[in-house]
Amino acid sequence: MKNPDGSANYNLDTMTFESWISFAFDHPTKSNPKEKSWHHLVEWSFEYNNPLNQLKNCIRLFKNMPEIEKDYSWPQVDEGLWFLLWDIAEYLVFDETLPLNDRKDLIESMGELYKNTFIHKPFTTSAFMWWDVICYSYFRRREGLINKDEEAIGEIIFPTLKNILKIDSIKCQVAALHGLGHLRHKETESVIREYLKEHTSLSKKIIDYAEGCINGTMDRMGEPLKDEM
Repeated sequence: MKNPDGSANYNLDTMTFESWISFAFDHPTKSNPKEKSWHHLVEWSFEYNNPLNQLKNCIRLFKNMPEIEKDYSWPQVDEGLWFLLWDIAEYLVFDETLPLNDRKDLIESMGELYKNTFIHKPFTTSAFMWWDVICYSYFRRREGLINKDEEAIGEIIFPTLKNILKIDSIKCQVAALHGLGHLRHKETESVIREYLKEHTSLSKKIIDYAEGCINGTMDRMGEPLKDEM
């Protein structure tokens, strides 16, 4: 369907899982960093009214990325994941019309991305910023006094980040540290202190970044792996 301005208005609810995957990933990659990503262009505007269906699609995708990503280049996958996170998944996590157990499955499936996909790929925006988007959104809610549902979400995110921190990959560990820094969980400091005790060969830059994640100043330090990977 075309809008009066010539843009499309895609209905994600009417798509099969396969066409939904294609919508997320089957796009030309940007020729230069200043270009807008495809999902910021009016011709790719979209809508959905069934968040549970979108949640199930996300879980299915995140748990099966190694199979699905074979059909696309890594830049296409990276941009598609960023689209799904920024425009869909973040909202699903905090959508109280959805059962909490389903949202728990969604959050935990995000951890699967690190174990099965991000660990093997170049360290890009989607991997580094994933938990910034989710956890900072949670932190802003907490500042305004969170309700019981939001509190429960925080308690689901926290062990997911702890699990990612245990993956034998500095890329995954830094992403988890970043998320812990934004989540500001009451046990964040103890978890990071234990991490530092167990990883004595970390570079000074990573150690300083971990300390920044304890006190919430990590974003002033930029991406700690930018010059090391």
